Amino acid sequence: MPNILLIDSYDSFTFNLADLIRTSIPLADVHIIHNDSLSPPHLLSLLPSFDAVVVGPGPGSPDDPESVGIIPTLWSLSDDQLVPVFGVCLGHQSLCLAFGGSLRRLRDVKHGLKSLLEYNSADIFKGAQDPDVVRYHSLHVDIAACSDLTPLAWALDEHDDSSTTHVLMAAKHLEKPFWGVQYHPESVCTSEGGAQVLKNFWTLASQWNQEHNRVSLPSLPLDWKDHLTPSSRALHPLPLVPRSAFASPSASVHYTKIIPNDRLDRSIVPRLCETLRGSNNISAQDDFVVLDSSASPGRYSIIGLIMPDTSRFEYTMGDAFISERTASTSSRAIFQDGDDVWQWLARYMDTRKCSNGSPDSPFWGGLLGIANYEAGVTSLDIPLPSRPQSRYRPDISFAFIERSIVLDFSSGSVYVQSIGLEQAVETTWITSTAALLKRIIDPAFTPAPTPPISPDLDSTHRAPPAPPRSHIKVEMPSEDRYISGILQAQEFLKAGDSYEICLTALTRITLQPNISGPSVSPVSHEYLPLRLFKVLRVLNPAAHGSYMRLGGITLVGSSPERFVSWTRGGLCQLRPIKGTIKKSRPGQPDVTRAEAEEFLLGSPKEIAENLMIVDLIRHDLHRVVSAHAIQDTLTPPPANATRRSVEVTKLFAVEETETVFHLVTVIEGCVDVAQGYTGWDVLSRSLPPGSMTGAPKKRSVELLQELEFSPGPTPSSTPHERGVYSGVCGYWCVGGGGDFSVIIRSTFRYDDELGDDGTETWYVGAGGAITALSNPNDEWDEMKTKLSSALRAFSHV
Repeated sequence: MPNILLIDSYDSFTFNLADLIRTSIPLADVHIIHNDSLSPPHLLSLLPSFDAVVVGPGPGSPDDPESVGIIPTLWSLSDDQLVPVFGVCLGHQSLCLAFGGSLRRLRDVKHGLKSLLEYNSADIFKGAQDPDVVRYHSLHVDIAACSDLTPLAWALDEHDDSSTTHVLMAAKHLEKPFWGVQYHPESVCTSEGGAQVLKNFWTLASQWNQEHNRVSLPSLPLDWKDHLTPSSRALHPLPLVPRSAFASPSASVHYTKIIPNDRLDRSIVPRLCETLRGSNNISAQDDFVVLDSSASPGRYSIIGLIMPDTSRFEYTMGDAFISERTASTSSRAIFQDGDDVWQWLARYMDTRKCSNGSPDSPFWGGLLGIANYEAGVTSLDIPLPSRPQSRYRPDISFAFIERSIVLDFSSGSVYVQSIGLEQAVETTWITSTAALLKRIIDPAFTPAPTPPISPDLDSTHRAPPAPPRSHIKVEMPSEDRYISGILQAQEFLKAGDSYEICLTALTRITLQPNISGPSVSPVSHEYLPLRLFKVLRVLNPAAHGSYMRLGGITLVGSSPERFVSWTRGGLCQLRPIKGTIKKSRPGQPDVTRAEAEEFLLGSPKEIAENLMIVDLIRHDLHRVVSAHAIQDTLTPPPANATRRSVEVTKLFAVEETETVFHLVTVIEGCVDVAQGYTGWDVLSRSLPPGSMTGAPKKRSVELLQELEFSPGPTPSSTPHERGVYSGVCGYWCVGGGGDFSVIIRSTFRYDDELGDDGTETWYVGAGGAITALSNPNDEWDEMKTKLSSALRAFSHV
């Protein structure tokens, strides 16, 4: 079994490369380390145990010691220490610089863009047919003066002034077993230059090893990983709850009542929420959670009832404990050694598994809640700015829901469910609740159509919003500061620090007290958050809407983007959105679907935006998904089917929402449930969402901490946090499945900012992916388009 060492330079495509190596080299055992996790002497002591080394891509520059770490050690190996090495992007550049190459900046940055290679059809390109490859680089190397290196492939870059530049795409050392490629063979859109080139490298490496008597290699020391830095050990994550620790199911769905209705309409959800609050003595201000699908492709709406004895969990990053509370009690659970909040919640759910709920209902009960953006930032080993000591806002907030209602708008079924332990009590509740809901949803009992939410909402819900009412103050981001951030981001891109940076900004909305009372809409005299929920689901119906009052946070959302879902059999799906065009055109007809497809699919910029995040998300999923998982146990493929561990099942699809068209890609993979992995492992190890950070993720998030600023037109000394915006919300069912969306096109508030006089502060976040091809003014306009999706709801409250 070949041992391959893969050196990662904190890139977000490394696990894609590891998968390509396993695919190209039969039975390869790939060992991944960071480029700063070993000292040079320790690396040298381990090299005899490896058949080959692959040096992966990464941010930064090959002439920066911090960017390359121990990589240069490989190029200075003595003859008796040599091992075959294959460099990718940064690895290729480092190789060329070590033997006399010159480093230069590209005239036109190539991030997520494809090139057809001019190549030598021998060596590592033997058998490759017209390689069409994806490039992620702003720097390149010139080896014209290098006597030790020979070029193997080039790309011809055409510039706006009609001039051209030949850019080196592959090279090899003439004497040593060193090869390198500038492009990314692991990208989903690289053809011919991927697996075939890796296979050829392995053939050549094996020949070199045999010729130089490196065939019989000692095994790796059993404790070799103990010498790695903690971040490198974390590259190989174990299940949060290993199989040996699994508990047997201890909860059960005592009763499920299914109400069939072939005319179930999505508009019924707010009315059902009001009815359920009333019948369960839940006031408007009490905690309440709804995941709402008011538009396709969403199928289900889930209403979770938070009763006085419902357990609610809150966690602030950096704490060594998680808080649990009900209406009358509170306690803290101290983490065990090595545990974190994700593992603690996984253990909690492991003791509450169920297996006897309705297979057609996605949610029987379980955790439902929010993890904010900062909860993901800390998982990247990036410190957060210091926070005010007086402020308490949980970064993670979940409720363990025992009573729930699920509406299936595809089948027309309504599920009334409980996993409460007192069967007689829960059976009575389900029976009475089912009877109540049946009267509401049954056409025979349904009254005349509900009047419009607001007289100024027309039938299309697309009219320009009315001016903000006098009691509302809106503080938009400064256009100058935002555009300055775009320009600075593009400088980072040109320097090789990132491929794509998702720059965002928060808009602050302050609502002054009014005669109707605090947190009450002067228009409808309803509880303001509920009013916003009703208005937003009409103005901007979305597949992943939400209404949550939980942990001192109120979220009203209309997100179009799924982050990750997983079935009870372990099939995970991620659906990143990148690439947007606004529907409306002032003074002209709206953009048609055909026009949107022509623009989005014909735009190198939009395609590149999506591709970069697709490759990042494939990496995140590959990190957890078993390389040998082949099927979802709920929907097995035909007997003769084969399945990669991670697959892109839909690439660059155009989807429509109320106000924009998007480019959407679907990525799927199966976790190894037999070993104890679940979708929760994927969720916790993939935050923050890649579509909201950029790539590589870690470096992009670090840069965003420099670029983003607190809301308002003027600079603030307050450390900037995105908070709820660009975090995730969703559920993890006791039956094993889960579904989380990215919190965008949404508005939120914190209870600790509610004024004594009734003033309240809301936030709406928006932004976009900044690439080398971005036009700053267009990006500002796109940010405002996304912002208006949620902001205009305030014109109707």
